[in-house]
Amino acid sequence: MKFSITRCLLFIFLFGNSFLISAQTWNSLGSMDASVNALCINPGADTLFVGGGFMKNGNKTLNYIGALNTSNWYAMGMDMGSDYSMIGTNGKVLCMQPFQGKLYLGGDFSTAESFAASHIAYYQNGSFGSVGNGFDNVVRCLAVYNGELYAGGEFKNSGTTALSHIAKWNGSTWVAVGAGLNDDVEAMTVYNGRLIVGGDFDQSGTTTLNHIAQWDGSNWSALGTGITTNNAMISMGMPAMVHCLQAYHGKLYAGGMFMYADGKDATNLAVWNDTAWSSLGNVGTKMLDVVESMTTYNYKLIIGGYFDQVGSLSAANIAAWNGTTWSTLGAGVDTAIACMAAYKGTLVIGGYFKNVNAKPMSYLAQWQEPAGINQNHKNDLAIAVFPNPGSDFFNISGLQNEKNVVIKINSLDGKLIYQEHVENPSTQTKILLGKIPNGMYTLYMESEQHYAVQKLIILN
Repeated sequence: MKFSITRCLLFIFLFGNSFLISAQTWNSLGSMDASVNALCINPGADTLFVGGGFMKNGNKTLNYIGALNTSNWYAMGMDMGSDYSMIGTNGKVLCMQPFQGKLYLGGDFSTAESFAASHIAYYQNGSFGSVGNGFDNVVRCLAVYNGELYAGGEFKNSGTTALSHIAKWNGSTWVAVGAGLNDDVEAMTVYNGRLIVGGDFDQSGTTTLNHIAQWDGSNWSALGTGITTNNAMISMGMPAMVHCLQAYHGKLYAGGMFMYADGKDATNLAVWNDTAWSSLGNVGTKMLDVVESMTTYNYKLIIGGYFDQVGSLSAANIAAWNGTTWSTLGAGVDTAIACMAAYKGTLVIGGYFKNVNAKPMSYLAQWQEPAGINQNHKNDLAIAVFPNPGSDFFNISGLQNEKNVVIKINSLDGKLIYQEHVENPSTQTKILLGKIPNGMYTLYMESEQHYAVQKLIILN
């Protein structure tokens, strides 16, 4: 019997965990008292930062932003016992971005840890700080492009500097990004060497952009004829809006509240292939349906928001696209999802919901499903992993010709321990693991066309 079990474990280790059956599950991550609007993972993937409109998680005071490490919640700032004025911010946190060893956060606040921080702040070594003169209105998104930090939102000025809804941090002050944009910026991401920006705007100076644009470091330009809606919607005060952006399998996905992309039917979700826009099927059947958030998890594109249908598939505010077909995640959630992130092998969602999978889960939840290999891909990636055995990091060489690589670490019983998406790998890609228990693991790497499986030994 002992010999048989050993052989079984060896079989699992050599051939991966695609033969294992594991339940797909939704679980609560706490008891927030109001909305979760932003999620961010630190570079080592140890800590999940959570921002929003909440004040508490259960009995723990957080003041709009908190940190979760495995199962423990931490307040951010100076916890002075019964005096919570030095914790968090004094208003909603709507976006977060790691940059140069700091966590930057934007939103609708004027102080962080009781220090002046007009709509933007940074957090480092347990304390908050201001970022220049901040802004005169809400910051809704942050991104890093070409080694520089960008902010977008409803603002028009930083101190006496006019900025028009988007700005770049030069290390000491906020500066304009070309002619800026003529209305709110809601989302930013990097795609094919350019900064992609979406929102309510339709122009930069005299350049027509229609709610989505690209910045190459010097100039603004359009993506086709952009994202639009019909005159009836505009007359009701509901113009086209892009709320989220995500690169997946070499294409750019845009979600929001709109009807057309490049003049073609594409309700609330559209795909750009660097030449033209197309649709994956309309999202939602109601007038106020919207795609609010996107991320990648377990080789899939996940979309969340407020909608009842994706293509012909009924979907309660969340759905997954694997490059070919749509699928649901259990019974979904009862109302809008505002943000999502992959964290320690799970998908974390935040928003305005009270119930997930028909069970009480207030504002924050996580989904986990078994990891597997895309059988349409080829196991022919020639890679090297070192150091192996390793501890809190390892390097992978041989990925430089691949795009959109998903890296996963599984335990021998098939549990997903770690996951990371690398859009454009370098000659040597460094993966920061944080603390994973000592043992033997299976390391999977899957790109758009290939995959590889390696054994990995962790010795701390």
